[in-house]
Amino acid sequence: MTRAAKGAGAVLAAAAVAWLAWWLFPGDERRIRTLLHELARELTVATGGEEPLARAARAARVGQHLSPGVRIEGAGTAQVLAGRDAVVGLLATGPPAAGVVTVELRELDIEVAADGLSATVRAVARVSRRDRPDAPPVAEDWPLELALEKTDGEWFVARVVAVETAAGPPASNQLDRSNREVMHVRRQAPRHETRG
Repeated sequence: MTRAAKGAGAVLAAAAVAWLAWWLFPGDERRIRTLLHELARELTVATGGEEPLARAARAARVGQHLSPGVRIEGAGTAQVLAGRDAVVGLLATGPPAAGVVTVELRELDIEVAADGLSATVRAVARVSRRDRPDAPPVAEDWPLELALEKTDGEWFVARVVAVETAAGPPASNQLDRSNREVMHVRRQAPRHETRG
């Protein structure tokens, strides 16, 4: 075996060990990403007319990802839903979703604190609704900021804030990131004075 072949074999073996370690011992960022995507799946209503028992079970699964004192806050309003029991209760007994609702998280930006016990996440939640099978889905993008905390080695969502952007509060199909940035720049552009 040549020296180059041995070197290539060593590099491949090191890469395989690194991948295996990454897979078996995921870091905090990967755990948080997995948790949030699982939460989005649990918030998705796959069928219209969800049965009350199925709704209650789904709400309980959502609650497993929340801290006991979780707070959900609306954009630019004083509306706050406080406590895991309140969130689970609303999901289980509140007005049922009309049709199919799909929740996807996009643009996840995760920052884990130096102590490894808290994290801040910025994301965009795309909520798509389809009232009838033959109707096109209507999508809304909701910029969110989330705070997470680690307890006994597990991550939980402690706070969710819907962020009001320069384009205003979330609105259907209007919150594409580039559009928000363009509108923000336009609103801050200085006015040119004309001298006469």
